Amino acid sequence: ILGDFGSCDYAIGNRFQMAYAHYRQEKQLEGKAYGKSLVINWPLWKDGGMGVGEEENSKLYLKSSGQRFLEAEEGVGIFDQLLTQNKTQHLIVVGERSRVQRFLRLSSQEQPVVATSMASMSARQGRRAEMKGFTLEQCIEWDLKEQASQLLKIPRDKLERDENLAEFGFDSIALTQFSNLLTHHYGIEVTPAIFFGYSTLERLTQYYLKEHQDMLQRFYQETHAKPVINPQQIPAVTLTSKRQAATQSRFIKKQASQQIQEQEPIAIIGMSGRFPEARTVDEMWQILASGKDVIQDFPADRFSGKGKSPYQYGA
Repeated sequence: ILGDFGSCDYAIGNRFQMAYAHYRQEKQLEGKAYGKSLVINWPLWKDGGMGVGEEENSKLYLKSSGQRFLEAEEGVGIFDQLLTQNKTQHLIVVGERSRVQRFLRLSSQEQPVVATSMASMSARQGRRAEMKGFTLEQCIEWDLKEQASQLLKIPRDKLERDENLAEFGFDSIALTQFSNLLTHHYGIEVTPAIFFGYSTLERLTQYYLKEHQDMLQRFYQETHAKPVINPQQIPAVTLTSKRQAATQSRFIKKQASQQIQEQEPIAIIGMSGRFPEARTVDEMWQILASGKDVIQDFPADRFSGKGKSPYQYGA
């Protein structure tokens, strides 16, 4: 009825029994079967029966959904009443009516909207500055506390790692929001049912560490700062006049020690241009390879006025 908390085979078995009871009841109405078929979907009994794992898990399940354990005396009384009913299937839930109805999605009351958007609460920053030197386990626990703190508006230092999530104020709606936040943050889909099996921050941390270790190692991988280029290592560019250019080579080979180390790779996907005495890139490379000096006066049609160009060189 309320979903599977990890016992898929048991849930499928229950589903078959419910379907068969309805089938048999139909046959009874047709006169092809005898007796009464009755399905009772019981809650958790205080004095035993099926549970949702360890005591802490049951505690979270009950508190987050507004339920409580069913007392034995109550259960016997309910059983007697159901034997007189005409319907085939009955769901028994004990607890706070409004919270149980909201948990079962039977209430028309809209769920409250979280004031802070999911995108801002979980920015997927990976290893943050506060996590410097942390182990993977410490990073996960730090983030779980951070997400819970922002969602519940509780200071991080009040969230004990071994405390049941229900003690922090998580109810069924908050657990749904918490699972959505973690799914968005890590990119690993989790549902609210995960918290019934891992009901403390410590256990939830161990779940992520055990089931998604490789992915989270990449998520929290420390980034190394890029090497800072020393300005003294960058070769200076000297502007020379035409006369100086005649006596000095404009194409000086750089010494190996002057080359900038660890440059990032650059992909050249296209080149085009027009240059003095060169209309294509290939022609320009030929000029560079031969060391030809192509500096000359401005053409007469490049400026207005009489006489020589007011600029000595530049074309």
